[in-house]
Amino acid sequence: MSPPAGLEYLIDGGEGVHMYDVDGRRYLDFIIGAGALILGHAHPRLVETIRRQAPKGSHHFALRRRTVELAERLVRYVPCADMVRFCSSGTEATFHAIRLSRAVTGRWGVVKFDGAWHGHHDFGAVSLEHSPTKIPEPYPVSAGIEPAILQDMVVLPFNDLQTIRDVLRKDPGRFACVICEPMHRTIRPVPGFLETLRAECDRAGTILVFDEVVSGFRLAPGGAQEKYGVTPDLTTLGKALSSGTPVSALVGKRAVMEHMTPGSDPRHYDFHCGTLNGFALGIECAHTTLDILIEEGGIARLGQLGEHARERVGRTLTDHRVDFAMAGDGPLFQHYFTKGPIRDHR
Repeated sequence: MSPPAGLEYLIDGGEGVHMYDVDGRRYLDFIIGAGALILGHAHPRLVETIRRQAPKGSHHFALRRRTVELAERLVRYVPCADMVRFCSSGTEATFHAIRLSRAVTGRWGVVKFDGAWHGHHDFGAVSLEHSPTKIPEPYPVSAGIEPAILQDMVVLPFNDLQTIRDVLRKDPGRFACVICEPMHRTIRPVPGFLETLRAECDRAGTILVFDEVVSGFRLAPGGAQEKYGVTPDLTTLGKALSSGTPVSALVGKRAVMEHMTPGSDPRHYDFHCGTLNGFALGIECAHTTLDILIEEGGIARLGQLGEHARERVGRTLTDHRVDFAMAGDGPLFQHYFTKGPIRDHR
């Protein structure tokens, strides 16, 4: 991450909620590794985990018992998870969720929601912040994205039940998947929205993908799908999964995920590999992180802290007579300087 011009600094280290630059200055870190450092900088348990694993090797490019055990934990926690594939980043996981959906269905169309971030690959770098185009026209945020990809994509407003019905029913054989953050960063789904997504995807034979790279292990052990009671076909996980080491996962229902297995029907096979997928240090850190978050009550504590912070910030804004709208759930929240409820990105 590059600092803005005029605010150049080089970080030397971090501890807890603080970072230190090479000149010894201390910073309160509100970014916290783009949300990945759910346990903060240099958590003592993670430091000890790395110290314990490092002499055994950081990476083996072979299946390890602890990797299998982590996959079993994800199957136990996440409602849609029958099978698991490990990756190194959220971008890889969402890329394969989309490509797997295309491979399984034989369709090319992809539906995403305006303002959603699903990684920097060509399917993800579309219609992010301040898109100048009108919905449903996709807008690339980078040069070099193939025009055919944009032709296959439709961008819809979050929380608009009727639009998702209209689009999927108009051409039910077009779309391979709908990819959605079940909580749109900090915008909650309105009652019935996720249920409508599930029903309309079932009706159209379209795969429903929940991108839970942000919401996973924050709202509940099984993420937003557990909290809101709607189960997708595929889910992507990352960030909080291993608290700062590059581990992500694509999990989902067996009927879809089995098409990533070598030797499966080549007409629907999604080839998946990666040099550092499931690397040992990251897998061990993921185990420790999940121990703290799930087995030791960390998620509940996060929820309490989130409610407290939200209430204190809201009270301060109210005391200063600032118009604002609060959006979010648990530890994921944001205050917008506007009136009225926040329903979508625009």
